[in-house]
Amino acid sequence: FQIFACKLTSSGDFIWAGQFGGYAADRPGKIALDSKNNMYISGFLKGAGDVDPGAAVVTIPTGNKWVPGFVCKLDSSGNFITVLSSGLAGNSAEDIAIDAADNLYIAGLYVDSTDLDGGPGTLTLATKGTTDVFVSKHNPSLQPVWAGTFMGDADAYPSLAVDRYQNIFVQGLFTDSLDCNPASPVNYLTTGTVSTGYCIKLASGLQPPPSSVNLSEERTSPIQFYPNPTTGLVHLSSTTGFIEKIVVYDLFGRSYPHHLKDNCINIS
Repeated sequence: FQIFACKLTSSGDFIWAGQFGGYAADRPGKIALDSKNNMYISGFLKGAGDVDPGAAVVTIPTGNKWVPGFVCKLDSSGNFITVLSSGLAGNSAEDIAIDAADNLYIAGLYVDSTDLDGGPGTLTLATKGTTDVFVSKHNPSLQPVWAGTFMGDADAYPSLAVDRYQNIFVQGLFTDSLDCNPASPVNYLTTGTVSTGYCIKLASGLQPPPSSVNLSEERTSPIQFYPNPTTGLVHLSSTTGFIEKIVVYDLFGRSYPHHLKDNCINIS
């Protein structure tokens, strides 16, 4: 099998098509478009393969890996621009997304320690289980910005999405345990021997936003707070009178330490 990509009009009329791949059963992953309608295609090849759908040949080296993962970038006419491959050798790019600044995000799986740089530098991630999930960010030239990992056991099927604030949402399956914080400290989710789903929200740099906390309030709630969002002192008022307890959670669902005094809390 080989991979193909094609472009149709909004009426379904053919514009162009191209094919690329190796010598065995290649597999496409996901497709995404940036603001210039450049096309990003993820997948992996069974052995070395040509990822240029045009007349030129751009071969992905396998090194000591049999299944090289890749993300290929084409322009709106289907012409080859560049490819990210060496940093994904032996790994899979399960899902991709593009933010408003045309940065590329990849969610995938890897085994053993892996270098996700894709160039002369190094961006090495360790591993814990049989397969671990990685999330990486690359600029429009597919050069690496950062990468992080969710270490667990028998992780599978990661996918991701990016909102307009460059917050990253990752979901997938894991068995036994999963460290869902790619930074520190660790934040484990646990389950039994049955695969369990998860959903994680990350800030743009794999960290919770340090500058402000946006508090959520229901319109029917008897408690109001201001200012919102804020970087420091929060004033609370209640239509029912005394406020006994307030619990604040960060983006990872962890309780945020604070002291309630005179209907005020400090979250700086």
